[in-house]
Amino acid sequence: MVSVAESAAAAAAARERQPPPETHHTRAKRFYKSRAWRALRYRVLAENARRNGGVARCELCGRSRRDGAVLHGDHVVPLSKDWGRRLDPTNVQVFCESCNLGKSNRDTTDFRPATEPVEPERVESAGDSGLAGEHALAGTFSSEVTEHE
Repeated sequence: MVSVAESAAAAAAARERQPPPETHHTRAKRFYKSRAWRALRYRVLAENARRNGGVARCELCGRSRRDGAVLHGDHVVPLSKDWGRRLDPTNVQVFCESCNLGKSNRDTTDFRPATEPVEPERVESAGDSGLAGEHALAGTFSSEVTEHE
């Protein structure tokens, strides 16, 4: 049987344990679940669809969900290279899963048309962005569209 003193000592030790430092991977996973990212992703997909006759398409190969493609919000300059541009609408383009995973974080080519950048819409609070001190973009988005660097 565990004594009261041993139980108290174990509880104190548990309170003193620090969580491991946050890695880029865990921070990115948390970011991709944020309201701010989902709102920006929605705006980028909507702008892409507007430019393409109502159907969002991969900026590289032109495939759409109608073709069976899973569309991603791709950071032109990956989060691993510049975390500060994660909510910069000029840094997000639409890629299909195949093109995005092939690109990985090795290329910073912007394949969008140069004439129509997406402008940011800022709101005052971060909502559920999960990242303290961030400004969230207005709106939410829920679909099968996924995101990767």
